[in-house]
Amino acid sequence: MERKHSSSNERSAECLSTFFMQLSQLYFDKARELVEKEKDAVRPGPCRQLLTLLPNLVVVEKSYVELAFVSMKNKIFLRKDNSLRSLYESFRSDLNKLEDGDDFVTKISEHLNEHAAARILLIDLYERMYTIGSSNKAVKASELLVMINAIQPFSCRLEIIAPFIASFSLEYDILKNLLQALSELQSWQFLPCLTHLHFSNTHLTTWEKNLQNRESWKLGFGASFLKGNQTPALCQWLVKLKYAIVAKFSLYFHSVLVQQTTGPDMRTICSKHNIDHMHKIHSLQRKHDAICVVLVLDATGGDAELLSSGPGYQHPERAVEPLDQFTVMLSYPVKPKDQLPTITKALSERRAELSTLEVICIYCVKEKYTYFMSLVDPRVTLVVVFDSKKDDRETSIKNNISELCAQLRWNRVFALLKLNNK
Repeated sequence: MERKHSSSNERSAECLSTFFMQLSQLYFDKARELVEKEKDAVRPGPCRQLLTLLPNLVVVEKSYVELAFVSMKNKIFLRKDNSLRSLYESFRSDLNKLEDGDDFVTKISEHLNEHAAARILLIDLYERMYTIGSSNKAVKASELLVMINAIQPFSCRLEIIAPFIASFSLEYDILKNLLQALSELQSWQFLPCLTHLHFSNTHLTTWEKNLQNRESWKLGFGASFLKGNQTPALCQWLVKLKYAIVAKFSLYFHSVLVQQTTGPDMRTICSKHNIDHMHKIHSLQRKHDAICVVLVLDATGGDAELLSSGPGYQHPERAVEPLDQFTVMLSYPVKPKDQLPTITKALSERRAELSTLEVICIYCVKEKYTYFMSLVDPRVTLVVVFDSKKDDRETSIKNNISELCAQLRWNRVFALLKLNNK
């Protein structure tokens, strides 16, 4: 009788090992069919109870990778509360009700409980990002980092469930590195931003390898891979976020990057981004015959690292002069000199207006220059300079500036969390 029980446990362990491997590769239908068949062959007890719960895990995991928690198209999720969060909470509650007496089942349920708790926190984070994307507020990456840092990674102590937990860890590492890159970019930190972009790309490549056996999924990370792509919405969105950061990185650190190659080659590289921000700036300047288009960094009130840093790599033992309170990050086609005091004064005095993300117009009677300004990031402002008086009701100029700034912000990328479900 004891041998028969041992044989039954070995069979269930083999089944669960296959189940979690299939779940990690997003073979949801196969995973559900496997455990539903296996539960009927297992005698009543904790193991059978666990097998009975696992189809519910398949349902919530499938909905999660398809971003169902920000979609209102699936009727089973049309409730006032966040239904997917509720389903994860219900799953955790059911795990806690499993009978005691089986250490094997207890260890698995503990891992799944930790996993579901982490998923709920990630849902909160994605929902927060979507809310920001749907608003007209500047994205503060530091606030999002606080949320993801509150999710404590947990180590897997059970080989059977390891592939499933590893898949979660990949998503977590990708998202965390992308948010860290975003935060460093907003503070104009070249090397840290580049490092986090590298790590995120490494994890994305690993995820690609884990899913490469799916013949119907051509999961590549080139600029054109999204056309007709059938990968889950979450995978697609993370890649879109990465490429949005890369495109903006190429703009913010254009002066550094262009020194590593030729002008034509740099233009070719930028043209391959999903949005060529530098080309957009060139077009804006030429279309409206502006003196220059400038990106200005506000280094006031920042931490010591920001105030003593700048573009490019700085050796830690090399003495570096602090940044000016307002530093020109980029200027095309020329750098403003005489106009810079007026720009910095306006940035100091008009903070409240700029925080609305509207385009504001300032005419300096003494200089006879007109300045259009709009906030891109909490520390970065786009300024377009004209050597003549412009009416602040010139909608063409304001609309083009507004569109460029909207593309530079992260709101539209965050809003795609829901658009992926259409």
